[in-house]
Amino acid sequence: DGTPANRTIVFRGFVPGTNSLYFVTDGRSEKVKHITKNPAVEIAWYMTVSREQFRLSGEVRMVGPRYNEMSTLGKLRRRAWADLSDNARNG
Repeated sequence: DGTPANRTIVFRGFVPGTNSLYFVTDGRSEKVKHITKNPAVEIAWYMTVSREQFRLSGEVRMVGPRYNEMSTLGKLRRRAWADLSDNARNG
């Protein structure tokens, strides 16, 4: 219905040579449909040691199996897939 939804995703690191973050989530999840419809997101990140909270906003780009495997994002996708446990890959 277009209302914002809280989505849990796994932070994997930064895209090399950029200030972009990359995350991993299950492509079968409902959140992928939401993000495909509306890629605008906001992240709230709490650092327990320093007791600071950061809020980041921007747009998400989904990098699925049809993405160019030789591009930087394609390589990150392939590496993230290889790092998943068998249970996570087979869901």
